[in-house]
Amino acid sequence: MARPPLLYLAPDGLHCYRLRRRTTEHVGQFAPDAIGQEAFSQWLEESAVNTAFTLLVDLPDERFRIETLPHVRGPDRRRLRERRQAQLFPDTPYVAHQYLAPEPSGRREERVLFAALNRPSAIDPWLTILERHGHRLKRLIPMPFLAATAIPHLPATPGTFLLALQTPAGLRISCFDGRKLLLSRLHPVPSHLTPPLSEWMAEAREAHRHLLNQRLVAHDTQCTCYLLAPPQDDMSPALESAIPHGDLHFILKDPAHLLPGTSQSASRAEGCLPMLLQLLHRHSRLVQATPARFLLTHQLHQIGLALQATAVVILLACAALAIANMREIQSLEQRSTAAKARGDAAEQALTTLAASSPTPPHPLEQLQITLETLQHLDTASSGPEPALRQLAAALSPIPDFVLRRIDWSTNGNADPTKGASASGQTLTLDFALPPEGTRERTGHARRILTALGTIPHAHLHTEHVPVEMMTSQPLSPAVLEKNAQAAGLVIRLEFPAPKP
Repeated sequence: MARPPLLYLAPDGLHCYRLRRRTTEHVGQFAPDAIGQEAFSQWLEESAVNTAFTLLVDLPDERFRIETLPHVRGPDRRRLRERRQAQLFPDTPYVAHQYLAPEPSGRREERVLFAALNRPSAIDPWLTILERHGHRLKRLIPMPFLAATAIPHLPATPGTFLLALQTPAGLRISCFDGRKLLLSRLHPVPSHLTPPLSEWMAEAREAHRHLLNQRLVAHDTQCTCYLLAPPQDDMSPALESAIPHGDLHFILKDPAHLLPGTSQSASRAEGCLPMLLQLLHRHSRLVQATPARFLLTHQLHQIGLALQATAVVILLACAALAIANMREIQSLEQRSTAAKARGDAAEQALTTLAASSPTPPHPLEQLQITLETLQHLDTASSGPEPALRQLAAALSPIPDFVLRRIDWSTNGNADPTKGASASGQTLTLDFALPPEGTRERTGHARRILTALGTIPHAHLHTEHVPVEMMTSQPLSPAVLEKNAQAAGLVIRLEFPAPKP
């Protein structure tokens, strides 16, 4: 995208310059009258809508005021400065400000330089035409603040010094303290002439006297003045020379040597303007006098561009995510198709195998019943040895038990349809208990029950216990005597069939 032209406002009208790499091309000039403004309006029709223009103002109608304000911070600082600015310059919206170094006395106060363009009527018509064509004012730069961009290309000079340079508007003398502007004066000269060196020096001495009166420089203190003048016929060929004059010391500098690689204008009357326009493009943060409404319009446009860029980024991210999801879906569909194909092939193989397998002579249900019956018979045909071993191991801790009778049986009459899990073995045990002493019988019975309860996987059922252990039987001497004569403990142990 091509850079928008730079607008330069001088007493002879509005100039348009276009920067091309290191060259500056003058592409239009419009007189400060109705005809020139109409020509500028027609010229703007060739520019893209909503173009952001930078306006450089180089007019003699300038006022500079250094004020001392209380030291505050935050929003109060801005409100205090704006209130003081409105008091000083109520008749113009084109006011720039710059904070200066504090006073050497050390007081907590701030020094602020206010620079105002006194004649808004010379600027307003051009900005109105810009707005009418749908364009924006990006920034409005007074020429004195742009001249400060040449200071880094000069020798380092402590304290206050002067800088003299020529533009199409005339001869400008500016005073700086370090890189901070203190004062600037524009001496108009005919645009087709280059003033002689003596006129430059005379204007510099006049500006120096004004600085002395304002106490911005001290008497008996040498002040340097840099003359950015092109080579002239009546001056020494050397581009740098010292010409002392009282407290003012002049140093000549050729503008062509300050910014190497920048082409010089064919018109000597343009002076340092091509170099300054190149510096204007390089410095995006210069002190400006842009009215608040233009700043707000430009900020809203920047916010809109940021929102558009964010929307584009989100749209691209969504598109990338959608593409990734589509690829994943395609991959899943391919894997699903492959799995379905493998499943169909396995099903086809099973169908083929089933078709090629011989038909059994009996139905599958009958074969299953027969298999379960065989498993039941296999379990039923096993002997009582495992159950008896487990019984002997469980009763070994009780040396004085008396086993009067033991019955062993299997559930051979079980329904075969219930499967092998329903078959097993049963031991019915009849233990004799001591006839004397109720406590002895009860304790002996409980020891036997506890020992039998340790047999793994066996289900214990008590069929007969001593009357002392029956909770539902009332006790009496006759009942106890009768139970003592026939005391016994009958227990049934059920062993499940072993798992196949």
